Amino acid sequence: MTIYGNGTVHGISTQGQNYSCANASCPPTPFGYGDKITLTATPDWKSLFIALGSACDGSANTCVVTLTADRNVFALFSPNFQVRVPNAWPTDYATIQDGYDHSADGSTIFAQVNTFYEDLLFDRAMTVTINGGKDGSYMDAAGYSTVRGSITLGQGAAIVGNLIVW
Repeated sequence: MTIYGNGTVHGISTQGQNYSCANASCPPTPFGYGDKITLTATPDWKSLFIALGSACDGSANTCVVTLTADRNVFALFSPNFQVRVPNAWPTDYATIQDGYDHSADGSTIFAQVNTFYEDLLFDRAMTVTINGGKDGSYMDAAGYSTVRGSITLGQGAAIVGNLIVW
């Protein structure tokens, strides 16, 4: 099992054996010849599931593999871009922290309606505006963005709107 991107693949055999692998190339599984393994791919909070491939074929996040020979499986995840910084390069990010890290003084960081599981550290001598609660186009307010973690302001300033922190 090889995982590209950020997520977890969980396998369970018809005999009830469990196996999980996250964010890497995984060791051989403990399953035996003839076992039927149900594999389920789950992205982490900042990723999207794309595909299971090789012995699994397709875009479904679950497949069944029968072990009648060595089988290779890969899971593919991609970033779930929920943050945009218009004057940065690149402009889209999966986390608010990544957006901040690529911002310049005076930048506005737009965050879509989403829950961000991160501890933010703003530690640069600059001022940024974080404008949360945006829709998919980053143009209109659609609610609030939520940070499940903390915000630490080491230096500089942050002007924040439509952002819930808890």
